[in-house]
Amino acid sequence: MQKHFTATAVVHRPNGDVLMVFHRKLNCWLCPGGHIETNELPDEAVLREIGEETGLQARLLPGEESWVCCDTHAAQLCQPLCILEEQIPDPVQGMHTHIDLVYRAIVEGEPVLNASEAKDIRFFTPAQIAQLDMYENVRSVIERSIWLWRKECKME
Repeated sequence: MQKHFTATAVVHRPNGDVLMVFHRKLNCWLCPGGHIETNELPDEAVLREIGEETGLQARLLPGEESWVCCDTHAAQLCQPLCILEEQIPDPVQGMHTHIDLVYRAIVEGEPVLNASEAKDIRFFTPAQIAQLDMYENVRSVIERSIWLWRKECKME
């Protein structure tokens, strides 16, 4: 089975709402993201994908436990929230695997629908996220990011 490396982000706005796109092919709500291109770093890819899908410039947030390990021969990249192995049904490519580096990000402004990428795009409150029809792994990652957001904002 083919394996593709992808980068996705749970994108918050300053009030904590989460940006979701209604995926054209899969017919469900997902976080912005996509394939990592040749010679592209994962954190570059996720920022590019957010821009392409939403028209917004994002800033990445650190994963849960970031520590610095660098010297003149190495640089620390932004840590993803998690890395998932996802089985993707695709009518054209057939079943394949995504190795998905899932980040957290923040944006300001309103998204612009890119009709070639998605059928709909909008922000949802945490309560609304709980009611959306989505893959369970997507819901779980979003819930963890919301928990971290509340913890960082001293809401819990």
